[in-house]
Amino acid sequence: MAVSTRRGAIRKSSRRAYEGLTKRKRSIKSSAAYRDLERKKLALQRRYKNLREKAGEIDQVKKAGITAAGGALAGVATTYYPHVYGVPTPILLGAGLVGYSAFYKGNMSVHAALLGSGMLAAAANEYVQSGLLHGDWNPMISTATVQAVG
Repeated sequence: MAVSTRRGAIRKSSRRAYEGLTKRKRSIKSSAAYRDLERKKLALQRRYKNLREKAGEIDQVKKAGITAAGGALAGVATTYYPHVYGVPTPILLGAGLVGYSAFYKGNMSVHAALLGSGMLAAAANEYVQSGLLHGDWNPMISTATVQAVG
C-alpha cells in the first residue's frame, strides 16, 4: 500500500516517518538569560582589559622615583667600581641602559631608560662639581679664578 508524505513523496510502508523520534529541545543560546550572561561577560572582559592596560602605565611619580634610583645606583657603582677601563662606571652603565632601551620595547625598556638617565644625570652632576672645584673641565675657568672666587 502506498502512502503519500507531506512533501509529496510516496512511502511503501504504513509506518509514519516521524514516529518514535523525540522533539528537539530549544537551544540554551536562544534564551534571554543566556544572552544577558553573555552581555555581562563581554562587559567584564572589556573592563578587565582596560584595567590591565591602566596598570601597565607608569605615572610621573614612579618615573621620578626610578630616575632617582638610577642616581642612587650611580653613587653605589662609583663607590665600589669607580672606573672601568678608564671610563667612569655611572657613565658606562647609564649609556648601556639607555642604549638597551633604544633597541627594545616594553615596560622593562622604559625602566632601563629611566635608570640610565638617572645614572647619567648623577655622573654629569659629579663631573660638573669636580670641574668647578678644580677648574679643569672648562677652558674658560682657570684654577686661579676658582680659587679667587671660592
